[in-house]
Amino acid sequence: MKNNRAFTLIEVMVVLSILTIIAILAYNFFGSTMKEAAEKQKSVEIYRALNVLADGFDLYYAKNGTETTFWPDLLTDGIIKSNPSITVGAVTTTGGANLKIGED
Repeated sequence: MKNNRAFTLIEVMVVLSILTIIAILAYNFFGSTMKEAAEKQKSVEIYRALNVLADGFDLYYAKNGTETTFWPDLLTDGIIKSNPSITVGAVTTTGGANLKIGED
Protein backbone atom coordinates (compact mmCIF):
# COMPACT_ATOMS: atom_id res chain seq x y z
CA MET A 1 0.00 0.00 0.00
CA LYS A 2 1.29 3.42 -0.98
CA ASN A 3 1.49 6.08 1.79
CA ASN A 4 0.47 9.52 0.45
CA ARG A 5 1.68 12.42 2.59
CA ALA A 6 -0.02 15.23 0.65
CA PHE A 7 -3.10 17.32 1.41
CA THR A 8 -6.22 16.90 -0.64
CA LEU A 9 -7.75 19.82 -2.48
CA ILE A 10 -10.71 19.84 -0.08
CA GLU A 11 -8.42 20.14 2.96
CA VAL A 12 -6.54 23.07 1.41
CA MET A 13 -9.79 24.83 0.50
CA VAL A 14 -11.18 24.40 4.03
CA VAL A 15 -8.02 25.85 5.59
CA LEU A 16 -8.04 28.80 3.16
CA SER A 17 -11.72 29.45 3.91
CA ILE A 18 -11.05 29.52 7.65
CA LEU A 19 -8.08 31.86 7.19
CA THR A 20 -10.17 34.15 5.00
CA ILE A 21 -12.93 34.36 7.61
CA ILE A 22 -10.37 35.15 10.34
CA ALA A 23 -8.78 37.85 8.14
CA ILE A 24 -12.15 39.47 7.43
CA LEU A 25 -13.09 39.53 11.11
CA ALA A 26 -9.71 41.00 12.09
CA TYR A 27 -9.94 43.69 9.40
CA ASN A 28 -13.43 44.71 10.51
CA PHE A 29 -12.39 44.84 14.17
CA PHE A 30 -9.22 46.85 13.66
CA GLY A 31 -10.76 49.08 11.00
CA SER A 32 -13.56 50.18 13.32
CA THR A 33 -11.08 50.65 16.17
CA MET A 34 -8.99 53.01 14.02
CA LYS A 35 -12.07 55.03 13.07
CA GLU A 36 -13.09 55.34 16.71
CA ALA A 37 -9.59 56.51 17.66
CA ALA A 38 -9.61 59.18 14.94
CA GLU A 39 -13.02 60.44 16.06
CA LYS A 40 -11.88 60.55 19.67
CA GLN A 41 -8.78 62.54 18.66
CA LYS A 42 -10.99 65.10 16.91
CA SER A 43 -13.15 65.39 20.02
CA VAL A 44 -10.09 65.91 22.21
CA GLU A 45 -8.78 68.68 19.91
CA ILE A 46 -12.13 70.48 19.97
CA TYR A 47 -12.38 70.10 23.75
CA ARG A 48 -8.89 71.56 24.21
CA ALA A 49 -9.65 74.45 21.87
CA LEU A 50 -12.82 75.30 23.74
CA ASN A 51 -10.99 75.11 27.06
CA VAL A 52 -8.35 77.52 25.75
CA LEU A 53 -11.04 79.98 24.70
CA ALA A 54 -12.89 79.58 28.01
CA ASP A 55 -9.68 80.28 29.93
CA GLY A 56 -9.05 83.28 27.70
CA PHE A 57 -12.49 84.71 28.45
CA ASP A 58 -11.86 84.20 32.17
CA LEU A 59 -8.51 85.99 31.94
CA TYR A 60 -10.11 88.82 29.95
CA TYR A 61 -12.70 89.27 32.69
CA ALA A 62 -10.04 89.19 35.42
CA LYS A 63 -7.91 91.73 33.56
CA ASN A 64 -10.63 94.16 32.39
CA GLY A 65 -13.49 93.65 34.84
CA THR A 66 -15.96 93.18 31.97
CA GLU A 67 -17.09 90.14 30.06
CA THR A 68 -16.73 89.58 26.34
CA THR A 69 -18.05 86.88 24.05
CA PHE A 70 -16.09 88.13 21.05
CA TRP A 71 -12.85 86.12 20.76
CA PRO A 72 -10.97 88.78 18.71
CA ASP A 73 -11.07 90.89 21.90
CA LEU A 74 -8.79 88.27 23.41
CA LEU A 75 -6.33 88.81 20.55
CA THR A 76 -6.33 92.60 20.71
CA ASP A 77 -5.96 92.55 24.48
CA GLY A 78 -2.98 90.19 24.24
CA ILE A 79 -4.55 87.34 26.19
CA ILE A 80 -4.18 84.83 23.38
CA LYS A 81 -1.19 84.95 21.05
CA SER A 82 -2.54 83.43 17.84
CA ASN A 83 -5.66 83.37 15.71
CA PRO A 84 -7.86 80.59 17.13
CA SER A 85 -8.59 78.03 14.46
CA ILE A 86 -8.78 74.28 14.35
CA THR A 87 -9.24 72.02 11.34
CA VAL A 88 -11.34 68.90 11.76
CA GLY A 89 -11.70 67.03 8.50
CA ALA A 90 -12.47 69.64 5.85
CA VAL A 91 -14.05 72.10 8.29
CA THR A 92 -12.13 74.89 10.01
CA THR A 93 -13.68 76.24 13.19
CA THR A 94 -12.66 78.89 15.68
CA GLY A 95 -10.82 77.88 18.83
CA GLY A 96 -7.48 76.19 18.18
CA ALA A 97 -5.82 73.75 20.57
CA ASN A 98 -2.42 75.29 19.88
CA LEU A 99 -3.22 78.69 21.36
CA LYS A 100 -0.96 80.29 23.94
CA ILE A 101 -2.64 82.04 26.85
CA GLY A 102 -1.16 84.72 29.07
CA GLU A 103 2.18 86.42 29.02
CA ASP A 104 5.37 84.69 27.83
